[in-house]
Amino acid sequence: FHGIRPVSAAELRWVAAHRQYGNRDRFPVLPWTIESRSATPAFVLHTSVQGRRTNLLALDTPLPELGWTLTVTTDMKEVVQARQLALMLAALAGALLLLGVLYWRLREKRFIEQRTARIELERRVEERTRDLEEAHAFRKAMEDSLLVGMRARAPDGTIIYVNPALCAMVGYSADELLGRRPPYPYWHPDDLEKQARESADALQGRAAPHGFESRIRHKDGHDVITMVYAAPLVDAQGVHRGWMSSVVDITAQKQAEARQRDQEVRLQRSARLASVGEMASTLAHELNQPLMALSNFAVAARALAAQSAPRDMLAGALDESVEQSKRASEIVKRVRAFINPQRAQYESLTIASVVTHAAALLTPELRRDGLALRLTLDDDDVRVRGDRVLLE
Repeated sequence: FHGIRPVSAAELRWVAAHRQYGNRDRFPVLPWTIESRSATPAFVLHTSVQGRRTNLLALDTPLPELGWTLTVTTDMKEVVQARQLALMLAALAGALLLLGVLYWRLREKRFIEQRTARIELERRVEERTRDLEEAHAFRKAMEDSLLVGMRARAPDGTIIYVNPALCAMVGYSADELLGRRPPYPYWHPDDLEKQARESADALQGRAAPHGFESRIRHKDGHDVITMVYAAPLVDAQGVHRGWMSSVVDITAQKQAEARQRDQEVRLQRSARLASVGEMASTLAHELNQPLMALSNFAVAARALAAQSAPRDMLAGALDESVEQSKRASEIVKRVRAFINPQRAQYESLTIASVVTHAAALLTPELRRDGLALRLTLDDDDVRVRGDRVLLE
């Protein structure tokens, strides 16, 4: 990222605060100088290309639908050569015209006037034709150089224009796309209803101004994820002729996001494994308590049974054994879920229960070190939505 003018300290602080460009904190000025602009939208840039001073003719084109300004440049040498050629042609035409005038003035004044008017008219038509051809060639070169796919459609959905970037994106040539109406050949077979609905919304002017995501199928069979932005297509007379769509390929971005999510899951699992390793001695001590209690209650139950003790005493000992076995099972289950959870399982739970469970894991270690942990929970009913294991 470069600046077209020096960036002030206040602007740098704003950029740093909003992180609009990530961690970048320097924006050097582009190595060009601009001649004073005239009333025309074109201007001259002075810069260096591969160590050689170069003058460029530049033209700014606003892109309001994207919030950008596109600057297209061309070497001034080509412009100067074209101007010199035009001057030479004009001089030659003027010389021919002058010879014609001198010749016809010798014959008849009226005929000379008619001839002069006809030559002038032809010269104007030629100049206007040349200007139109140059403007068309420049616009086509600009459209063909875009990396964003461009597609123009008539109000009924018929494709009337595609640029090379869109053809490369979908794998179909311009001849295969021009004149086609929905459904288009690159629509994804699994999303036909969705894409038909989005196409109808765009043709009726209801497309989201910030664009919408669309999955399409390349001609060779692979999927392409795109962002589509639609805008009205209005001619020079202000007549609405259809809709222009800008199509951006975001497949690589989506794949990078998926890889990042998988990496985060692996990192979280590694962190959990490391945490479990640190907690191994504490968990062993915590499991030892219910197991020892379970053994004691089992011995007591056997002794009571041998002595033909009352049934309520025997049942109480057995109930305590069952309770301690459940406690041990819960500890094992909690550790297993902590080590290798599948995906985050979101549910509505209370913060108090999460904090209490986490504190329970630390109780033996705190007791061993002679520490007392006091929890102050102002409201036990406060609920959040999240994954209990990950929060703990």
